[in-house]
Amino acid sequence: MNIHKIKNTSKRHIPWLATAGYSARAVVYFTIGALALLTVFPQLGPGKGTDTKGAVTTLLDLPFGHFLLGLLSAGLLGFAIWRFYQSFTDVDHHGRSAKGLMVRSGQILSGVVNLSLSYFALNLALSKPNGEGGGTAENVAWVMSFPLGTIAVLLIGGGLIVFGGTQWKKAYSEKFLKRLRLPRSHEWSVRISKLGLAARGTVFMIVGWLVFLAGWSYSPNQAGGIDRSWNWLSQQPMGQGLTVFVAAGLMAFGFYCGIVAKHRKIH
Repeated sequence: MNIHKIKNTSKRHIPWLATAGYSARAVVYFTIGALALLTVFPQLGPGKGTDTKGAVTTLLDLPFGHFLLGLLSAGLLGFAIWRFYQSFTDVDHHGRSAKGLMVRSGQILSGVVNLSLSYFALNLALSKPNGEGGGTAENVAWVMSFPLGTIAVLLIGGGLIVFGGTQWKKAYSEKFLKRLRLPRSHEWSVRISKLGLAARGTVFMIVGWLVFLAGWSYSPNQAGGIDRSWNWLSQQPMGQGLTVFVAAGLMAFGFYCGIVAKHRKIH
């Protein structure tokens, strides 16, 4: 088989990987939102954790949980490969401008994160030690131990806040629709997708703020990931209502990922 045939074969498989990946992502975010709701309404059932790994772990309690985790791991692996393919081949034509390179770098980072989560899910499916590593606070402390580490933490926190803002902008501008083959009758899907993107942006902005505060006060314990962001949100005025709204929004983002899995334009 020559190189052109290999490329053509890979192009035929990429859409399947992307579809499986977005579907797996939909399961993860929908579960995170549902688990966050359980922190407000514990009478509905116990939760194991309100971050991505908590969502994955929860699937073990379902019938055929190990099998489902295996499928989820495969889907997340597919999404990671799709992200790398997006970046290296510039599928979405972001180009080599400063903005374009930032977007493509973000796609690589997304690929790495989903690859890690895929490995975590696979270890759970095989009942092996998961090797979670340190949490956000531990990672921030590690970064701050290096020269200029505090500045790096401040920049990371600021970057997460900016990324959260781009999700709000994406929802408001409806630019995400350009990459979807969505029938006109799906206006309700657009509204749910916008809510989901805004909610995801809110979570990233909260996480970024906590990381920024940790760097500013030189106190790594103030940092936190998605799990910690729910605690911070619940402590604000009308925190319970805000938590319910954002949790429902993350479930909506899971729905949006499902829409993308079905209607995404993949060249």
